[in-house]
This record gives sequence, C-alpha cells and structure tokens, in this order.
Amino acid sequence: MLQSLRIQNIALLPEAEIEFGRQFNIISGETGAGKSIIIGSFNFILGEKLNKTIIRQGASSARVDAVFKSNGVTLAKIAALCGVEFEDNTAILSRQLKADGKNECRINGHVITASMLKDAASYLVSIHGQHETETLLKPKNHVTVIDGFGGQKINNAKQKYEQEREALAELKGNLKRYGGTKTERKRTADIYQYQIKEIENAKLRFNEDTLLAEKKQRMTGFEKISAAVTSASSAFPSLNKVLSALSGATHLDTKLEKIVEHARSVQYELAEVESNLRDYGDNLEFDEDEFKQVDARLDEIKILKRKYGATIEEIFSFLAEAKASLDFFERSEEEMEKTKQEIATQQKVVNTAAKKLNEARKDSAERLEGLLIEELKTLGMPNCKFQVNFSGADEEPNDIEFYFSANKATNPSTVVISLILFLSRAASGKPLQ
Repeated sequence: MLQSLRIQNIALLPEAEIEFGRQFNIISGETGAGKSIIIGSFNFILGEKLNKTIIRQGASSARVDAVFKSNGVTLAKIAALCGVEFEDNTAILSRQLKADGKNECRINGHVITASMLKDAASYLVSIHGQHETETLLKPKNHVTVIDGFGGQKINNAKQKYEQEREALAELKGNLKRYGGTKTERKRTADIYQYQIKEIENAKLRFNEDTLLAEKKQRMTGFEKISAAVTSASSAFPSLNKVLSALSGATHLDTKLEKIVEHARSVQYELAEVESNLRDYGDNLEFDEDEFKQVDARLDEIKILKRKYGATIEEIFSFLAEAKASLDFFERSEEEMEKTKQEIATQQKVVNTAAKKLNEARKDSAERLEGLLIEELKTLGMPNCKFQVNFSGADEEPNDIEFYFSANKATNPSTVVISLILFLSRAASGKPLQ
C-alpha cells in the first residue's frame, strides 16, 4: 500500500506531499492543476525516465520519495533483489535527478541502481491503464495472481519444490558423468579403448620426433654433406714444414721456442679433427629404405599429434587421462546404480512437493473464487461464475487459467473482462473487502 508521496522541485512544484488512505483514493482537479506532474513523479519513482528539463527552474535537482507498507513476502523478494533490510514492513523508495542528468536511487537509504529500483517497484505497485486488461488475458500471468493471493503458504511450497527439483537435477547431472545409458556408456568406453590402443601401439618415445626430424634433415642433405666432408678432408693443412724450419733456431730465443710449442699443439688438434672427419666420412651413407621409414614414422607421429596433442608429452598426458576415464567407467557400475536409485527416490520427493504446491494453489484458488464471486455480485452480477482451471499431471506444477461467465446461460470461458483491480489486490496479499 502506498502511504505517502513527496515531490520536490518538479516542474512548478517546489514541494508537495500527499498522504494516501487505505481505501480508494482519487486525484482530481482542473486542467493545469498538476495532476500530470503527480503521475509523472510517481512513474519516476517507479523507474521511468524523467527529462532533466522537468527540474524546477533555479533548482539543482528534483526528488521524489514514496513510502510503502507491504507484506513480508513482497519485501523478502525485494530484499533478495537489492540486499536491503526492512523494518516494520516499510519500504521507502527515493530517487533524485540532478541537473547534469545523473540519477541517484535508494531504498530505505541504501544506494541501488535504477534497474533495481524499477524491479523492486514492480513488486509494490500495479499500474492499470486503458490497455492493462491485456495482462489478465494471458494465462501465464494467472499463476502469479494465485501465488500472490496465497501468500506465504504458497511461497513456502514453491520454494520447497524448487529446492527438491534442483537436487534432482544435480543427481541427473552426476549420472551423466557416468555416461548416461548403458548404450552411451558402451559407446564412450569403446572410444577410450580405441584411443588408448592407437597411442600404445605407436610405441612412442620421448623426444623421438625431434631426433627423427634431425635424421631426416641429414639424409635429405646427404649429397651436400658428403661433398663438404670430402673437400674439407683434402684441404687439411700441414705444419711439418713450419716446425722443421723453426726447430734449428729455438735454442737461440725462448719466445721462438714457445711459438713452436704452440704450433705442435695445433698440429695435434688438427690431426684429431682430420681423423674424426675421416671417420665421419667413412660412416656416411644413404639408405633409401631407412629414409622412407623415418618419413613414415614422422607422418604417424604427426597424425597422433593432430588427434591427441601438439607434442609427444601432451600425447602421453592424453593417454593417462583416457586410461583414468576408462577405469572410472569400468569401476562406476555400482556408483551409477546407486545414483539411479537416488534419482528415483528424489523424483518421488519432487512429485510430492509438486502435489503440495498444487494443493496450496488450489486452496488459494478456491478462496479467490468465492471472494471474487461475492465481490462481483455487489456489482450487479448475481449469476456470474468465476473458475480457476488447473490442468496437467499431479506430479508437476499445474497450468492455471481463469474462466468467467456473467450469467447462468453461459458456461465459463477464458477471461475476457477487466478484473484487474480486484485481482491486483489479491496478488498483493491485501484483504478483499
């Protein structure tokens, strides 16, 4: 229930405060009296946009405050939405528009976003205009009316049903980890077995691809390497003449003796290099069959990399994971059967929760039917009929649709008249009078 509305610096109004009674309130006045300013201010506090040009001339900002009294169910929804605590079932909505166009929104003093304000206001206010009856013509909105009228009892039953349904969904998710049906499990296990067999049959070795690539490169460049080795071997220099020419004079100068010693050490190193190069050349050969084998092996490794990892290390990691997964599947039969039993048990719990939710809604609908018919009789419809139709299995939340007939001769059919005002009171949990 809206208790009061306070307006500051909007259009021509420096300040105005309106108190609302518990019954029917009417705002009337001549053209230009300010009715539209009040409605516009009210829409502003409910989240609608307001142009900054509406700020009263000379003021730096405009502000609207609205005080609502509501039930615990509604305020609990707003608290969950905005993280605001309420006392005495009172919600104070405030919104300020500054001259630079920026907004500041609050609920009970706590700063919130404009979208939060709009969502919170939707729980507190129902606005009905020329075309608002269309909302009642949509059956998907009828369950909201029943739930609002049923209050905490339905809210508790609905929360219980949602909790049990989430628990059921979690169990079904766990079952999927085991591979689902027996056919699906067999298919998955076959895939793992094939992958394991393909990798193990390849008998990979760490760093094998690098060594093979180097070997292929050598074999590809065999002719060039062979020519280089032959040319180098024939061009090796000899220091014998140098040592022979200097040997007769070393005793005359110690510096010359050191040079000769260095030359001898170089001669030994060159001799070793020449010997190694000769051995390399003697062992250098090209085997076409071996080249084909190396090339084929590299292609095999390349295919495995494309499937299971960019490196041999990654392929081995994939193999370990595949073995672990296959082992899990083979050992999980008992766990899977246990989970299936838990699902069957939890399904019964969900079905029971759905039945209780349907029963709570049916109790609410029965009370609503009686009160609504009594209300309509006072409006000159003594023979009217109003029914809340439930359809669907008992083990799941039923679909709900309103049916109405204004006289005895006509059977109730889908709602086609405006019962919005009455039903909005029911949805808000207010007493029907």
